[in-house]
Amino acid sequence: MLGVDVRSFDETGLLDWSNSVKTKTGEMGNYSIAKKDGMKFKKIEPTKKNPLGILTVEGSIHKYWNQGIHNANDFSSAGLSKTQFKSFLNRLISALNIAI
Repeated sequence: MLGVDVRSFDETGLLDWSNSVKTKTGEMGNYSIAKKDGMKFKKIEPTKKNPLGILTVEGSIHKYWNQGIHNANDFSSAGLSKTQFKSFLNRLISALNIAI
């Protein structure tokens, strides 16, 4: 995600981050991972090249829509009302603490 400081995701408390640790040396890695409702968030700490850090989001938007329980129902923009889709987007934006 561009223009969002990855450190701001620690402040929300909505995601429970796990840090990577090398098993041989005990050295901390430069990224953390959180999973929520079928989505995987990977937060790479800021560097000189990327001063805000990097956040990647992977997973099934369909499963996220269903609070991570399943993706067995029909899921299409045609099947969702504007209110439902807006609510879904607001929940995702809130989880990511994105200012729009």
